[in-house]
Amino acid sequence: MRRWKIICVYDREEIIEENLKRSIFPEKRNIFDNKERAYPSAASFYNTISPDTEYLVFAHQDIFFADPEWFTKAEKILDGVEFGVVGSAGVRWDGSRVGNMMYGWWKYPLPQKDLEEVATLDEQLLIVRREVFEKVKFDEKTFDGWHLYGADYCLQVKKKLGL
Repeated sequence: MRRWKIICVYDREEIIEENLKRSIFPEKRNIFDNKERAYPSAASFYNTISPDTEYLVFAHQDIFFADPEWFTKAEKILDGVEFGVVGSAGVRWDGSRVGNMMYGWWKYPLPQKDLEEVATLDEQLLIVRREVFEKVKFDEKTFDGWHLYGADYCLQVKKKLGL
């Protein structure tokens, strides 16, 4: 089985060309041009994805993986760890924010050595194990637009799977 799949639904060609499409990709990607509004929400597109890789990476169009070793480093961190959702920025249970993003012209997710449990993650970058996505899908009804679907997904995974 392949390890990684990048998944993105975008609406601005110039942003994705300057960022996500310039990134060094793993084996698979599923990038959908939504300029014609075929999907009313990110969740509605994400739920069409076949979980045929070990890790599903749901990313915004403006994410740029600058480090060619990003996925190799991430594998070393994630392999053997049971988790629900991993991301690059989130909110702890006490309400404080945590993140590992470098901001500049582009957003750069930076792998870090230590994982930390948080309450929710920003949907700019969500990494989900295949086994988790097979059991929990994004809620298309409650969050039927382009915001808060990631935070909701994290809470649903915690509630349904305890992860």
